[in-house]
Amino acid sequence: MNKRTENKATMIEGVRSVLAEHTDEVKSIPAFDPTITKFNDDVIEFKGLSIISKDSNAGKTDAKSIAEDDLIEDLVVVSSALYIIGIRLDRPDLRSLGDTTESKFTYMRDTELVTTGKVVLKAAQDVSAELVSFGISDKEITELKNKIDAFEASIGGSEGGQAAKKSANKSVQLSMKKILLDLDELDKLVLVAKKKCPEFYDEYVAVRPVKATGLRHKPPKAQNPPAGKSN
Repeated sequence: MNKRTENKATMIEGVRSVLAEHTDEVKSIPAFDPTITKFNDDVIEFKGLSIISKDSNAGKTDAKSIAEDDLIEDLVVVSSALYIIGIRLDRPDLRSLGDTTESKFTYMRDTELVTTGKVVLKAAQDVSAELVSFGISDKEITELKNKIDAFEASIGGSEGGQAAKKSANKSVQLSMKKILLDLDELDKLVLVAKKKCPEFYDEYVAVRPVKATGLRHKPPKAQNPPAGKSN
């Protein structure tokens, strides 16, 4: 949910609070009943969609982050060993692969990290006999491959998550539009009640605008009058 939608949600809760506080006034005008019923139902739907959207995307992000950390941990170990092997065998290509750090892996784009991981894996498979003395056996090389595959799959999951997030956000926005239509009806009904229920009208109008809560605006600087002119 973006900030603008959050601000609208805050306004909506304010409206619901005013309606709850003035139940007697609302009941005195039966025309309010179907609109308020629909308004409350739509708000419940909106809240449910917002929770689903937030929870589903948080899970996908966590899975990707864990897979990335696991892969980088192994890449640092294997690439460091390849660097030493590169020096001993006079292999500039292996030295180049090992001339990196954990932070460099961390700041790579997802696809770049996968590509780099596969290059390191291929080099490790080619010099697997030399890696044994570093405590890196075929088992560890297979684990590296599995972690590359897992991270690559999580990227696909992330992309799928982005699509799911986009779809969920769209559902939230459509739900919000339904609520705003309900509020348009309520605005007219409150105008009908203005003369009969002035206090209710004033409180409703006070909470109805969308306010950007939490923002602080500096007051405008006083403008000095041009030289030679006075007020």
